[in-house]
Amino acid sequence: MIHIGIDPDTKATGIGVLVDGAPVKAMLARAKGRFAKDRAPRMVEALRFALDEVLHDYVTSHQIVRVAIEWQRIRPGEHAAKAQNIADLLGVAYLALSATKSTFPLSDIVMPLPIEWKGSIPKEVHQKRIRRYLELDGANAGVLKGMSKTVASHAIDGLGLAFWLFQQRSK
Repeated sequence: MIHIGIDPDTKATGIGVLVDGAPVKAMLARAKGRFAKDRAPRMVEALRFALDEVLHDYVTSHQIVRVAIEWQRIRPGEHAAKAQNIADLLGVAYLALSATKSTFPLSDIVMPLPIEWKGSIPKEVHQKRIRRYLELDGANAGVLKGMSKTVASHAIDGLGLAFWLFQQRSK
């Protein structure tokens, strides 16, 4: 079984792939532009390209694929600047949903909020746990090869989403 996690971001969307619970690929879909609205068309292309690469390299017609795309929620009374950032992230999440639903049935796509898949644990602590669970500093270190620490955090979240989805299978 293949689990794909997508961590939307307006500049670098993290994508993580697990095959039978083991990490095999971490990648970024990147888009350049001064404003999020300028990056959106490029992010569509970057997401499609990245997902095509995953499909080509790891998915065969008889495999089951599940996808987790991190979702966001704007709370009533949210500060305007934060609400705009969340709206921009939701735009990328919608793009990821559009790119995946054309390939996979909607029943195989879940969209958890951050609190649902990583709880209220600080990002640094949660990412250390993901690195440890998936042995990203040991046996599976090659999955993040060539990524700077800054951009690797998006890819690690993508892997974390895929791992969360893998764990949900057994519940």
